[in-house]
Amino acid sequence: MNKPFTKLSACLLAAAVAFSASGVHTFAAEQPAVIAQVQATNYAVGLNYDGSGFTLTFADKTQAKSMYVQTASNISIKDGSTTYTLKKGLYYFNAEGKLNQNPTGIGIRKVYPVSTAFEKKTPVNYVVKNAACTNKSDVISSGSIYFTGKYGSKIYKSGRPYSGVADVSSVMYKVTNGTYNSKSKYTGLLKTSYVSVSAQKLKSATNLYYNSGKPYTGVVSRKYYKNGKAQNVSGWKKIGNSVYYFKKGVAVTGWKRLKSYGGGTAKYKYYFKKNGRLVMDLFSVNRDYYIKQKMKIRVNLTTHNTTFYIYDNQTKDYTIPALTAICSTSRTRTGTPTGHFRLEKTSARKWFIYTKSNPYHYYQYGVHIKGSKSWFHSTMHRTTSRNSLIVNGAAGYNKLGTNQTTACIRHQAGVAKLIYDISTKTYRKARVWVDVYRSGTQGPFGKITLAQTTGKLKSSQKYDPTVNYKKLCKY
Repeated sequence: MNKPFTKLSACLLAAAVAFSASGVHTFAAEQPAVIAQVQATNYAVGLNYDGSGFTLTFADKTQAKSMYVQTASNISIKDGSTTYTLKKGLYYFNAEGKLNQNPTGIGIRKVYPVSTAFEKKTPVNYVVKNAACTNKSDVISSGSIYFTGKYGSKIYKSGRPYSGVADVSSVMYKVTNGTYNSKSKYTGLLKTSYVSVSAQKLKSATNLYYNSGKPYTGVVSRKYYKNGKAQNVSGWKKIGNSVYYFKKGVAVTGWKRLKSYGGGTAKYKYYFKKNGRLVMDLFSVNRDYYIKQKMKIRVNLTTHNTTFYIYDNQTKDYTIPALTAICSTSRTRTGTPTGHFRLEKTSARKWFIYTKSNPYHYYQYGVHIKGSKSWFHSTMHRTTSRNSLIVNGAAGYNKLGTNQTTACIRHQAGVAKLIYDISTKTYRKARVWVDVYRSGTQGPFGKITLAQTTGKLKSSQKYDPTVNYKKLCKY
């Protein structure tokens, strides 16, 4: 076929324009059925068909050659009784000006947007992904698209460098102008859409909380997230090394009177930080204040835990738990006497030396329990030097939490020092009661183990790391 034909549909956004031998004809947008078929010496402005392929001529009478063109709307031409329609899309015209219906590859390409009047707009660089055009009933649809995903080292959305959040190999990144790195892993609640590199498309928000690019399990702003999803939990919950109490998914703060975290029906008055974490060592919050409060110390020989309770003026009982510490007690069932006793404050000494053994046994910070044969003190040392700690063996620090002693109650040095300070820095006639008992019921902070404090020490360790403690429990 040697005669070019041009047809413009009035479905264009503005009036459609066709060129004929007699001049320019304009058709109103209200006349969508109007088709202009003209015969001209040269290619007419718009889409043309010459029997072997399609060409495109711009309003300035130049042809689309070796360029990508983004059409503004569907374009139709009529060749005899056949109407060809090029659907709105992205097309490549080769060096001869012919439409390439089977382009391949991906890359950064200069694209010319074309208005409905076939005026070329300023070209823009896009990442274009090519595929063959589809042809159905003389309707051609472009297979080329603006690429979304990762090209080279950058992230693109619809062919342009992307700014936002992107999922790269199951890790979320904050992306700026296409760029991201290991330091830009996303942290926060994802409420916006994001680019999926694997799917090569934009996806809707996940409403998940991410930490360093991964769905987070933990507490943020007093809300508990599991694998990124907010949990509507209520009651006690241990998360990592922290304990919380939730009401309708939000952790409580301040002083709260609640059923025991350790189980049972007993209620205690607990203190929670502003972030919702349970304070399991009130002495670390204000040591000087709490050691001078009316207090009771309770030693559970079954759980090997010692708990310090502060007197509550509201309940008129010792119902404010201040600290639970791990301890070791007698090797025999009757070695550490049970009963109701008190601290013998005048007995407090920085080193308790057991002279009945050979060689002597040395312990830091001893205080006698009045009415009992037992003493509170640290674990064993070889001499009266802090750097002589025994770590391993039957009497070693690493055996805390077991039946280990003759009659006394061994603690980490930091706890022994706390009891020593209670004895020496408070009024001596103020009674500090000591209850020694057996029960399978855990205390108000649950059962505390060595792993929840320092863990086992290396055999090369020479001193007790808790001796100058700021906080004894990891919680």
